[in-house]
Order: sequence, then structure tokens, then C-alpha cells
Amino acid sequence: MKATLVVILAAAALTGVVSLAQAQEPPDLTSLSPEELAHLQAETASQTSKYLRKITDAPASVSIVTAEEIRLYGYRTLAEVLNSVRGISISYDRNYTYLGFRGLSRPGDLNTRVLILIDGHRLNDNVFDSALIGDEFPVDMENVDRVEIIRGPGAALYGTGAFSAVISVITKRAEQVNGLEAMASLGTFDTGRLRMAWGNTTENGLHFFLSGSTAASAGNSQLYFPEFNAPATNFGIADGADGQRVDHLAMNLEIGHFSVQSVYGSRLKHVPTASFGTIFNDSRTRTLDERAYVDVQYARELGQRSDIVARAYWDQYNYDGWYPFGNDGGAPTMNLDHADGSWVGGEFNLAHRLSTRHRVTTGAEYRQSLRQNQLNYDAPPSNVVYLDDRRQLTTWAVNLQDEFTVNPRLQINAAVRYESVPTGSPRVTPKIGVITHVSAATTVKLLFSRALRSPSVYERFYQSPPNYISNPSLAPERIQSFEAAVEHAISPWAHVSGSLFANRLDGLIISRSDEAGQVQFVNGLDANAHGFEVAWSSRSRAGVLARASYSGLWYSNTQAGWFGGEPMGLAKFNVGLPLERLRVTTGLSIQVEGTRWTHTGEALPPVAVTNWTVVHRLGRNVEIDGSIYNLFNVRYSEPASTDHVQGGIPQDGRQIAVKLLWRIH
Repeated sequence: MKATLVVILAAAALTGVVSLAQAQEPPDLTSLSPEELAHLQAETASQTSKYLRKITDAPASVSIVTAEEIRLYGYRTLAEVLNSVRGISISYDRNYTYLGFRGLSRPGDLNTRVLILIDGHRLNDNVFDSALIGDEFPVDMENVDRVEIIRGPGAALYGTGAFSAVISVITKRAEQVNGLEAMASLGTFDTGRLRMAWGNTTENGLHFFLSGSTAASAGNSQLYFPEFNAPATNFGIADGADGQRVDHLAMNLEIGHFSVQSVYGSRLKHVPTASFGTIFNDSRTRTLDERAYVDVQYARELGQRSDIVARAYWDQYNYDGWYPFGNDGGAPTMNLDHADGSWVGGEFNLAHRLSTRHRVTTGAEYRQSLRQNQLNYDAPPSNVVYLDDRRQLTTWAVNLQDEFTVNPRLQINAAVRYESVPTGSPRVTPKIGVITHVSAATTVKLLFSRALRSPSVYERFYQSPPNYISNPSLAPERIQSFEAAVEHAISPWAHVSGSLFANRLDGLIISRSDEAGQVQFVNGLDANAHGFEVAWSSRSRAGVLARASYSGLWYSNTQAGWFGGEPMGLAKFNVGLPLERLRVTTGLSIQVEGTRWTHTGEALPPVAVTNWTVVHRLGRNVEIDGSIYNLFNVRYSEPASTDHVQGGIPQDGRQIAVKLLWRIH
């Protein structure tokens, strides 16, 4: 009954939006300020169809977060950017950060159901298929021009990893920096960070950008876990076991039709939660993630009607984990977990305009894994090897996209991809979108798509007897998604949008423990996830920014054992206010999460977290930013994975960060 009522209310809201549609003339661009032009730029997306287009014409529900908003609200990681977007929830287990989206949130799944792109380059690795979004994400937020969140399965364009959404990170170019930037920041938990960046454009058309940063934090000095409240485990207090070190390096070079991008990121994190049954309050428990790639791209127009984009790339990923285990009262054993992957590949896309109303895009992709290695062993003196698995897998795909404008009010977009997968015969994934411009101000989209996600090498072949068992016969999981979306421009500077969606999930891959305590990845369950999202955004001519959203989610026909960890209700508010006379801009953000359930059956209460940032321009080239995160020092927890004894992991209280930025042009 409650779910039915929510559907009726959401449908009524969407219908009301449509009924408000009124034709409006497009704004005169010559009369707009630079800030207003930036706002219009934010209304375009580049990855919905692999080229730049208006959001209202995109065959997807899209949100964009700009560099201005990243600075205004003090976002430090990609996870914090995503946490500001409607319908997305974030959880942090004090090692990795996990994303919840439209019913697909299982803490510990390494974000394998979301594809992340950096300037069109696939970030997910070839061992875990993980999408890094926390401090482990390899790009500084100061380098990001915008983040595009493209909802719904995108496998028809991007393949197996684009199961529930595509997150496209677009980085800044040399001309946007145009000189030297130096930044230093200090914050709570003895956190310090240094960054330098340089961008230059030469007379012969060479654009060069280089950026590097290093950061370190002692982390929360004392964390209390009631599950370990006993004398033998320091009464549940983990001392000095939460620190980390983060290093980033990025380079971008453009000349003519060619561009070269190189990224390196490294994060070493101490883990205080005693996950996987490790010794509690042992600071030797830590993980290391390293990610690097080089991407060479060629893009140009061929005559009046055709465009080509070709890229070749080399990628590297490395993971190391140090896990101390007790030994029945004897000397502890240090278990080492290792994975490394490297791969090369290429991609080619040709877009051809058959007419002013008809555009066809064809593409092909090839990826060769040179290494997909997993190793697990005990350090000396035992030297027991539990796993030494080495693989080399090849994937390839071809895709076709057809976009046809029936008339100025009606567009049809269809795409299909034929892709090889390592777990069976090649698979076909389709997507279709019908876009109706009800008026100049209102657009209605009806979207349908199917996608699959092939199990990762880790899910199929990881084993560490007697606790972990491999499953080479693991099958791909599938999703079938329906969505109805409405986008309405109240004015050139204010927009409302809403979506109703229904996802049918089949054969979801989960880790399951049997009566003997043996863990194995299986195609464990089917489920139906339904929900709605509504959002409002505006920007006044005075530069005042405001955003608000609410999303609701519920499951039906869900098998036992699925603990999504997503809140059933999620509200978000952002406001940015310029105070020009004081040379100050301030941003306030609030996230309100409903009840979340843990794998232990515990209900985590609703929580509201407020963040506040003030940006002060000291001079033409110098500014100082101050941020307070969790302004009201709210004590709360977020869901943990089944790798933990704890159902919920406590989060940090109030934190303060101060950043000084100096530019030389």
C-alpha cells in the first residue's frame, strides 16, 4: 500500500510538471555573463552518446556537477561529488568507499556495477572490475572540469561494466589553468596536502598540462567498535590504525588532432575494522592500491558529415593487502594478498550524419589482458601459498547507434552492442530511448535498456582454503531497466526534473557463506527495484546557486539475503551564495538519509549531515578556502560488508580543512 501510494504521488508530480510546460524563447547568448554561460555549458553532456549534446536531447537521465560546484562546496573526492547528486548514496567502511544507486548497493562489492570514465578512458580494472571513488580515485578534484552521471544501464555503448550507470569525469585542459597553481591544505586528524599544477599553450598549438599532489593523514586516532568491547581486544578501541598516504600525478598533451593523457594514483590505507577476521587493533593491517594508464587519442572531422575518434591505451593496476591473523594463542601470522593486472586495447568510433535528422555511429573495441594475477600467501616463517592464479583474457565488441529525429518534437535513439565475454558465447545488449519535446521548455523521455555484467576474475577464481572457494562457472548477472523521465525549464535559470524507474535484476552475484563458514561468489538472487527521483535547480543572475532533490526506493520479489544498504528515502540540499563586496563565496550542503539496514539485520537510524565551505579571494591570484564537514558533529554509522563482524561502521565527526591556493598567470 505504501509503495503504491508513493508511485501515485510521484506520477502525479511528473504529470504536474508536464502540465506546467510553456513555450519559451532561447536566451540571447550575447547578453549573458561568463557565469551564466558556464551554467548553460553545464547543461550539455559528452558521454551519453559519446559526443557533446544537450541534456534534453540525451537518451538518458543525466546530472552534471561542475568545477565551480566542486570548489564551492569543498568536495575532496569523487565520492563526495557523487554524494551530492540525486538518488546516489555513499558508504565508507574505513578502507573503501561504496556507491549505492537505484537498488544496487551491496557494501563490499567494489562498485563493480558502475563504469567510471576519465576523459572517455575506462577506469575499472581487469582483476576486480572495481570503480575507485574515494581517496583511492587517481585524479585530484582540482583537476576536474565536470562530472557527468548518466543513469541507467549503458552496456549498449560501453559494455559489461556499465550495468547500472556511467560516471564520466572530464578533466581540465591547459588553457583552463593557463599558468602555475600551487596549493597547500591542513585539516583535522593531522591531515596535510600539497599540490602543484602547470598549464601552458604555445604559439604552435601545443597544449600541455601537468599536475602532481601528495597527501597524508593520521586518521581518527581512536575508534570505538562495541563488537570488540573486551579486555583482550582493548575494550573495542582501535588506536592509531586509521591513517593513509595518497599520491597523484597527471599529464595531458594536445596538439592538432592528437591528445595523450597519462594518470598515476597511489593510496596506502591502514584498516582499523578487523575485517576478514584479522587481529583487532593491529596497525599493520593495511591495503595499497595503485592505478596508472597512458591513453593516446586521435579525433577529427571527415568532411561535413563524419567524425572519427580512435584511441589506444595501456593500463596497470596493483593491489596489496597485509592482514595479520591470530594463531590460537601462538605467534600471529601475516597473510599477504596481492593482485596485479595490465592490459592494452584500442577503440574506434565513426559517426556519420546521413541527413540533418539522421545520425549513425558505429564502433569497435578490443582489449587484451596481459596479466590478471592473484596471489595469497602467509609470510615467513610459514610460507604457505593458498592462491597463485595467472590469467590472460581477451574481450572484443562492436556497437551500433542510430539517432533519428522524426520531427522537431520527437527523437528516437537506439543502440546495440555485440560483445564477447569470458563466461560463454558473445552477448547482445540493446538500449532504446524515445525523446519527446512537449514544448520548448519541457522534455519527456521513455527509456528501456538491458545489460549484463560478467563476473570478474576475482569473483570466479579467488580462493584461499579453507575459507574461500572459487567458482569458475559463475554466470553473468543481468538487468532490465525501464525509466520515464521529465525535464522542465521553469525559466532559463531554473529547472525541475523527475524520473520513475523499474529495474529487474536477475542472477545478482553475491558472496555467500555456507554452514561450514566457506565463502563463495554465486548467482545468489533475483530482485525488482523500483523508485522515483525529483530534483530542482536554479541559478539567479546574481550568481546564487540552489539545488534540492528527493528520491525514494523499494524492493519487491526480493529473495532473502539481500541487504542493499541503501536508504529508502534520500533528500539533498545545496545552496551557494556570492558576497561580492566581501570577495567571498559560501556554499552549504545537506544530505538527509533514511533508515539503512545492515547485513546483521540492524536498522541504522536516519541521519542528516551538513557541510559548509567559505571561499575568500585575498587577491587576484590568491584565495583561501575553509570547510567544515559534519558541521553539527553528528554521530552515525554506515553499513558494512559481510567481511566485517560489525553491521555498521562509525563515521567521522566534525572535521575542519583550510586550503591556500596561489596562481601565477
